[in-house]
Order: sequence, then C-alpha cells, then structure tokens
Amino acid sequence: MPVENVSRLSITLKLPLKFFQSVERLSNNDSTSSDTDLATQQASQWQRLGPSLSWFKALKKLDLWLDHTEPQFWAVVNERSTLSSLLTQLSNHPNLDVTVTLPMVHPKFEQDERHYIDEEISPKIISPNVRIHRVLRQKRYAVDDANGDVKIVKKYDFPFMYDEYLGLGLGMSLAEMAKRERGEWKQGRNMENEAARASLDSFAQGYKRLQDDNDHLRNELAERTRTHEQTITQLRQAAEHQNTEHAAALKATNKEIRILRQEKESLKESIKDMESQITSVNDEVTKLRAENARLRSWSVYRTREVKGYLDKIKDCNKSFESYRERVRDLANED
Repeated sequence: MPVENVSRLSITLKLPLKFFQSVERLSNNDSTSSDTDLATQQASQWQRLGPSLSWFKALKKLDLWLDHTEPQFWAVVNERSTLSSLLTQLSNHPNLDVTVTLPMVHPKFEQDERHYIDEEISPKIISPNVRIHRVLRQKRYAVDDANGDVKIVKKYDFPFMYDEYLGLGLGMSLAEMAKRERGEWKQGRNMENEAARASLDSFAQGYKRLQDDNDHLRNELAERTRTHEQTITQLRQAAEHQNTEHAAALKATNKEIRILRQEKESLKESIKDMESQITSVNDEVTKLRAENARLRSWSVYRTREVKGYLDKIKDCNKSFESYRERVRDLANED
C-alpha cells in the first residue's frame, strides 16, 4: 500500500538507553557525541520522524509506544527532550489523533522540566489531538554479567506495590493503584522498600505455608508408608496361604496326570488288540465277500437253469393241451 493511503500507523520502539541519552544531547546541542556512534545516528533519524510523517497524507490515527531496554527506571529518560519537538509538529495536524504510550514515572525522580507529569495518572492531554498514556514496565531483563554471560534480573518500577494490591483483591484499577502509591511517596514513605518488605513478608508466609504443607505431606507419607507396609504383610500372608493351596492343588494335579498317563497306555494296548482283531475280521469279511460273489454267480446260473426248465414245462404244457384236444376230438367221433 502506498504511504499516501495509510490511515492508521502504529510505531513501537524499545531501544537501548543510549538512544534516549543521545536524543537528549542532540536536543541540547551537545557536540560530545560522535556522528558515527549508532545511538547518535538513531537519534538523528528520530528527529526526522516528524517531517517523515508528512508523507502520510491520509493518516488519521498514530499510536507511538516508547520504552528502553535497561533495568534502570524509566525516569532516567528525558521525555520532553525526546518528544517535545515531535508532539509540537503533530499538534499542528488537528485531524490526526495521536496517542503516545510511555511507562509510568517514578514519583521520587520525576521532574517537570524532564517529564510529562500528571498527578491523576490519566491520559495527559498535550493538545486537543495529542495525549500521553501511561503503562506498567516489564519486570525481567536480560543483562550481561562480568563474565559476558547473559542472565535474567528482576527490576520493579513504579508502582512498586502493584502485585501486593492485586494480591489483596481490592479491585483497584492501575490508575487508582498509581495514584495511591504516588500519595504515599509524597508523604515521604519509600514504597520501594515497602514493596520489598511486603514481598519478603509474603515470601516468609509462603515459606511457612510450604513448611506446614511439607510437614503435612511428611505425616501423610508416614501414614501411607505404615498402611503400605501393613498391606504388604497381608499380601505376603495371603500369598503364602495361596502358595500352600497351590502346592496341594499341584500335587493332586500331578497324581491325576499320572493316572491319566496309565489309562492312556492301557488304551494304547486295547487299541492294538482291537486293531489285531479288526485285521482278522477284515480277512473274514474278505472271504465272505468272495463266497458271496461265488454264490451270486451260482445263483445267476441256477436262475437261468430254472428259467430254461420253466420254458420246457411251458412247452410240455402246450403239447399236453394239444394232445388233450385231439383225444377230446377222437372221443366225440365215436
């Protein structure tokens, strides 16, 4: 998309503290910085941001978020030298809505000539179209130690009692927390120490709860150990009893197996005898089948022979009838 058509722009910059220090020196016309220094080059580019935004002809909303990467408080940054020139240029564009988001400033170190101070901790109105919004800073930072190794350090910034307020469950907003703590600072109370003390008390209470929990767990573990040992003893006794029963059952089973083996051998002998008898029977059956075949053959022959006799008898019967007719005829003639 061409820059002339961009209507909303968000810029988030989290830069080394040297960058903000270089911007402050350039704003004060301090010539001690080298032009080749990276932070100085970045600071020079920052000072040209206002004119560069003029290329965004359709820009209606600008969100700018700034912070530095060091554990030091944000209050070490000169907000006015960093933003004054830019915000003045942006104020000349009434149709451009600008929100600048910055970390909260430590009340002990805030200075009106360096910071945009707002007692109410609400968005500070710089001009009708420009406001500054405050947020919490992160608590953990990666830093190089003396050996060149990276380690994580924890560093709180204002408001220091934020975690404690949350822990109390008072339902306070961040602005209300900051306002309350700012009042405490104004009354001379070191809230950083108060937060450390509260954190230490909270740690001590947590440690005591941990010890109580540990004692409770130890007692519970001891009770469970006793119960476990009792259960093991009962299981061992039951196992011994079962082993006795299993041994008796195994003995009976072995006896049954021996009897079955004997019966098996006896059955084998019986089968052999039966096979021998079956062989004799088979031989007899073979003889009977041969005799049966012979008898069938003889029966067929005799059947044929009988049929021949029957045919002769029929012929004789016919001859006899013929003789009878002739005798009857002779008798009639006399």
